[in-house]
Amino acid sequence: MSLIEVASMFVSGHGSTANQIAERVNKSGMYTRADNKPVPEEQIDVRLSKYPDHYVKINGKWFEKNMDVRHIAEYFKNKG
Repeated sequence: MSLIEVASMFVSGHGSTANQIAERVNKSGMYTRADNKPVPEEQIDVRLSKYPDHYVKINGKWFEKNMDVRHIAEYFKNKG
């Protein structure tokens, strides 16, 4: 599987930071870099940002764009 395929599995409904996604990708073992090093959060940020039609970063958290925008707004409203 490609990194974007694996990373997309770990973008939660309440948003996920690049660090959270990287940790989940690395723990899953579903993606291995060519140099066998762990995937850093910066690589997650770069990869997700290459798909602006599918992902959006709001307040440091990544969301899927196909998610109901009202749900995203309600989540941040409740977080204060």
